[in-house]
Amino acid sequence: MLHQLERHMTTELLKDIDTKKKVEQPPKFVIVLHNDSSTPFPIVIHVLTDHLGLCRDAAAKTMMEAHTAGKAVCGVWPTKDLAETRLAEAMNCYAVQGTELTLTVEPE
Repeated sequence: MLHQLERHMTTELLKDIDTKKKVEQPPKFVIVLHNDSSTPFPIVIHVLTDHLGLCRDAAAKTMMEAHTAGKAVCGVWPTKDLAETRLAEAMNCYAVQGTELTLTVEPE
């Protein structure tokens, strides 16, 4: 009888633990590439590979997704500050070249 009571209490305790609210993770942030009709593909590839850390193949796929769908996620960062820092680095690169490339930071 004692063994059954212990098992019942353990089961109830586990149910109680499972139903407690889980700790929510802070939101992550993405950098989104928006399509434009004037920025040359090589410049987009350069920004995606050298400033946002994509490999060449991923950069080409991301660029084509933005071109066909209007926008594409370039990467995910754990904080808004990190995403905005990366965005600023990328913007400094293409702003010097006078393009209309548009990148934004958005919650994931």
